[in-house]
Parts: sequence; structure tokens; C-alpha cells
Amino acid sequence: MVLTTAESILQLIALILAGALAYRLKLIKRESLDSLNAILMHMGLPAVLLRSFQSDLLFNGKEMLIPTLGISVLLQLMSLLLAFVVVRKNPNANIERASIAFTNNAFIGIPLLSSIFGDIGAFYASTFNAISSLVFFSVLPAMISGSFSAKDCIRKTINDKVIICIISIILLFADIRIPECIMTPVGWLADMTTPLATIIIGCIVAYSDFSHMFSLRVIWITFLRMFIVPALICVALALMLDGREALLSFAVLASTPTGSLVTIYTEEAGGNTSLSSGIFLLTTILSAVSIPMIVYAVTAIAL
Repeated sequence: MVLTTAESILQLIALILAGALAYRLKLIKRESLDSLNAILMHMGLPAVLLRSFQSDLLFNGKEMLIPTLGISVLLQLMSLLLAFVVVRKNPNANIERASIAFTNNAFIGIPLLSSIFGDIGAFYASTFNAISSLVFFSVLPAMISGSFSAKDCIRKTINDKVIICIISIILLFADIRIPECIMTPVGWLADMTTPLATIIIGCIVAYSDFSHMFSLRVIWITFLRMFIVPALICVALALMLDGREALLSFAVLASTPTGSLVTIYTEEAGGNTSLSSGIFLLTTILSAVSIPMIVYAVTAIAL
């Protein structure tokens, strides 16, 4: 587990460094980031969502799908609720809450659970990723902008990602598979999202005020994201779940670091990118230690 987590983290850091280097060498200019963001948001992410819901694991695991979806919804709602409870109102509260509530479960959680539990771990991770993506893209834009008026919420919630999610859910439960000739290029687009997102973050890091990226506030939010919130969620899960694979799988998913797209949305909204990118970097690095600690604690206490 430690080696798999560390490998995923090193891959992310390598891509972030590549983005920072490209920015410093002027291969990527700051005015180009809007175009890269647009490609990521409106091409890459819809492809990721469509591929997630069209995965063989979800179509072949229909008997487990409903209860797993239920636990996934509960886990995401607990993360959101705890984010609002542990972070008091302040000028950057929305960024801090989003950094706690939305995690990088796809890039770290899916390969990690696949290596530990095989197909069943990948199934839990894929199902949770599908649900968290729907919540992510329907809630995060309004959350980051801080605009919760009815009109703005509807405008920000009804976007291309959410529409793709809804269509994909309908196709999943109707047992309709999209032809391989279409899904192959969709997969190519989906594969570019993680490297593109982390390269963009590398550019943001390169022009951000580095002295503010690892402030006491960043350290505090990182501690909440990587230790306090996962511990509270795991206690709740231990009271509800009996199976070892299910409990440990969702413990891992609750412990993954802040998602890279929180920084991307913060950049798009003109928010405090030093704060969001600092939390993303620090939680990612710390996850090599915190994820095994949380899982070992759950194993010792609940099993």
C-alpha cells in the first residue's frame, strides 16, 4: 500500500514540476492557461465522466451497484457536512471547505484499491468516483465562487459535466453501452485530464507567492483533510459496514488528498490560488503517510 501510494504521489509531483518548468521556460504563458483550462473543463472532464459510468466494473456489478452507490453518496455528503463544520466562515472559507470535501480519489484511490483488493476494490473506487464527480461538478462551481443565489446556483449547476453525468446514469441503468468506436477516442480525451490538470497547477505554482503556499492555515487545513475528517468518517463507516473489503476501501477513499480540480476552479474564479495549490501539494505529499495510518487504525479498531 505504501509503495503504491508513494508511486502515485511521485507521478503527480513529476507532472507538477513539469508544468512549473514549462512556465519558467515560457513554453506555457499565463494567458494560455485560460485555453488549457477550457480544454480540460469542456473536453477532458466530460470524457472522464462518460468513461467512468461506462466502465465494465459498473455494468457487470449491477447486484452490488445500488448499495455501493448509497454508501458513496453518504460518504460524499459526510465530507461536505464536515467541511462546513470544521471550517468557520472567513474570506477563504469556500476554498478551504472545497479542499476538504473534494478529493483526488480517481488518480490515487482507484489504482491503490485495485492493487489491494483487485476488481472489488476497483469497483468500490469507480462507483464512488462516479458519485463524487456528479456532486463535484454540481456543487463546486457555486461553492468556490461563493454565490449561492438561486439564479447563480442553477446557472453554475446545470453545466456540461452534470448533463453528461445524468445521461450516463440513464445509460447505465438502462444497460445501454456506447459503441467502442466512440469510447476509444473518449478514453484518449479522458487520459489527458490528470496530466493536463497537474501541469496547469505546476504553472500556477510557478507564478504564485510561494511563501504563502505553506502558511499555518494551509498546514491546518491539510491536517483536517488528511487526519481529522477521514478519522470521523471512518468511525461512522465502521458502525455501518460489516465487510472487510468494503470498510477498508471506503476508508482509503475518505483519506485521499485534495483534488487538483479545486485549484483549477479557484484559478478560473480568480480566487486564492496560493492557498488552494498549497493545500493540494501538501495533502498529496502527506498522503503517503496518512493513508496507511488511517487504514491501519481502522483495521486495528474495527476488524
